[in-house]
Amino acid sequence: MKVKVEKRIFKKFEGFHLGVLLVNNVENKGSDKKIFSLLNDVENFIQLNYAFENIAKANTISSWRTAFEDLDQEPKKFHCSVERMMRSILKGRKIKHNNKLDDVINYVALKNVIPIAGYDLKNLHNLTLGFAKKSQSFKDVSNSKSRTKKNEVILFDKNGVISRKWNWKKSINAKITTTTSGAVILVDALPPVTRSSLQKVLNELSDTIKMFCGGTIKQAILSEKQTSLK
Repeated sequence: MKVKVEKRIFKKFEGFHLGVLLVNNVENKGSDKKIFSLLNDVENFIQLNYAFENIAKANTISSWRTAFEDLDQEPKKFHCSVERMMRSILKGRKIKHNNKLDDVINYVALKNVIPIAGYDLKNLHNLTLGFAKKSQSFKDVSNSKSRTKKNEVILFDKNGVISRKWNWKKSINAKITTTTSGAVILVDALPPVTRSSLQKVLNELSDTIKMFCGGTIKQAILSEKQTSLK
């Protein structure tokens, strides 16, 4: 599996880093009350410390809003993945428990207020984060259909779009399920998140995955100096 970021991304968004975890041989069946408890704790924290009126002012959220605005992606309508979850929590909705790996990803994302997304490896053929060259069809994890716009930031492979509007919504074709044994997990880090802060998130994510799902994990951070990982 190769993961690549187009150089234009780094030029347009100075200081951007992409954290990558390649996870193999995980056990994703069953459930664990401990991860349910961790998610419940972080949901309570979000409800106590954020409100619709101030969520956009959080440092790691405001940077994504600025990025979306620079890309003409209507930041008040389309939110980065972690803001979408936080807004759902503020509406009184619990984060849905799909499987252990998704639960871990959501927990670490909410705890650190940073966009994190996981994709099942079995249907992927190398990944590129870059700009859409044309409009393409897309079906998200809820089976809703849409089309990308030219120059929209997308995650894609040779078969099509894997994520729209950077990390807004994921494709159903790479959905993590209880049968998932291998996954690629991407952590999107815009300033003020530094490389060292991102490394701490990757370490926490790796440790938590091993705790609940086992498996082997390879880490990397992509930047302007290293734009790809094989």
